[in-house]
Amino acid sequence: MCAMDRKRDRKNGFTLVEGGLRPPSETRIYDGDFVMAEVTDTRLMGVIGIHVARRKGSDRIDQFFYMDAEEYGLDEYNSLINCTPDDIETVKRSNFGSLGGSWNELSEKEAAFLIKDFILFSDIMGIDLPEPAEEYIGYLDIDVSLSDAGFQGLWSKMCTPIRDDIELINYFLMRCAGLDMVGASRLCESEVDRGFLGLVEPATLFRNSVRQSDTEGRYICEALIDDGEFHTVIAGIDVYGGMVIAAEKLSQIDITPWEASMILRRDEYLICNRFDGNRELFDRMMALTFDTLTVQDYGIGTLYMIFNRNNDHVRDSVYRLDRDTMAAVLLLNNGELVVAGDDPERTGFAENMTVLAMSAAGLKVTFSGSYKFGEQVLGAFLDSDFEVFSDFLEYIQRFEEK
Repeated sequence: MCAMDRKRDRKNGFTLVEGGLRPPSETRIYDGDFVMAEVTDTRLMGVIGIHVARRKGSDRIDQFFYMDAEEYGLDEYNSLINCTPDDIETVKRSNFGSLGGSWNELSEKEAAFLIKDFILFSDIMGIDLPEPAEEYIGYLDIDVSLSDAGFQGLWSKMCTPIRDDIELINYFLMRCAGLDMVGASRLCESEVDRGFLGLVEPATLFRNSVRQSDTEGRYICEALIDDGEFHTVIAGIDVYGGMVIAAEKLSQIDITPWEASMILRRDEYLICNRFDGNRELFDRMMALTFDTLTVQDYGIGTLYMIFNRNNDHVRDSVYRLDRDTMAAVLLLNNGELVVAGDDPERTGFAENMTVLAMSAAGLKVTFSGSYKFGEQVLGAFLDSDFEVFSDFLEYIQRFEEK
């Protein structure tokens, strides 16, 4: 059994599982015998996960890379030695479950090409490589190149197929906003101006509504973009044959954070419970029940974010970045257990699965109430100075009455 401990990385919002039996720092993992490699099909979201396994002597060493194509390059790295298949799956779920993708097999050449490419990207961007870099920096010495056909084949492994014009447009705007010109180039004809948004720094596309105009193949988008300041952008996108053939910014309005919060405002459904059982067993059962789980410690409690298994929300005519989550589960130190989400069915499903999982482990969860609010309450609670959720609910209900 591989020894592991957990480190919460709040910047990236996922749980990194570190190997207690990490290989010695002088280990040249990259020149071991190749066993297998795989990549997530999430490149159009701007990030991918890569898993490579090699064998040196009697040891099997598994490497895990978290790659960001917008700002962070090769952002996180971890390696484990002689772990069981179950251990490896646990690491993959913990590190990459939030990406909402599937894994596709890579050849040794394809894996080396990607790792080398992101190391170089990090160097160009002036980004420090995650430690211990000596375990993978040798990929730079590998002479690897891909033919056009080989690159096309690699790209198809990193991306899900585009199924309609709305999905194409949302992905295209997302890549252009992130200044991911390589990603955007896969979605448009070569003559399209991928810098049409006029951004200088990578930005986040929080929301985008798409409607078809009276002209065939012409779509009008209203996007909410954050590049350190919030903007609403009206854009015209022309599509033909599954590719963007033209893109132009029609107008832009700079807005305040408060105005952006009003645009992003949505209903939130809350189901409140009580849990006074074993916390370690609760944590273990959550990981076993939800394979797209991330965990974050807030001091007053632990937040479990349950992500969708895919990125189908990109097909919505009103795309929202936060629609990649099924629900959030917050277990406070005082025993309050809160399940929150923007959809009553998905929130109820997450709550029901949580209760059933705890019941299967002999743990009791007691229902205490359910609520609907016209705004996001759980996040506001975590940003407040309150430590008791029921006190916070009482406070905002009194405030609304006034």
